[in-house]
Amino acid sequence: MKILNVKSTNKEEIEEVWQLPLPENLNNKELFIRCDSKGSVNWESAPVYTKEELEERGNYQIIINLDLNEFLEE
Repeated sequence: MKILNVKSTNKEEIEEVWQLPLPENLNNKELFIRCDSKGSVNWESAPVYTKEELEERGNYQIIINLDLNEFLEE
C-alpha cells in the first residue's frame, strides 16, 4: 500500500477554498487533506480525511511545511 501524504487543515480553510459550508459536526475534528510529498495540495480534487479515518487506514504521513522566516523575525 502506498503512503498517503496529508497536511493538517481545518473546517474554515476548506470552506473558504471550496466556497461551500461543511457540516457542523466537523467543527472540533482534526482534518487532513491529501497532498504531495512537498506539501502541495490540489484543492480541486484532494479528499479530506478525519484523524480517525487516517488511523483506520494506516500507512500515512503528515507533511508539515515551516516558514523559517517566521522563526527568524524579531
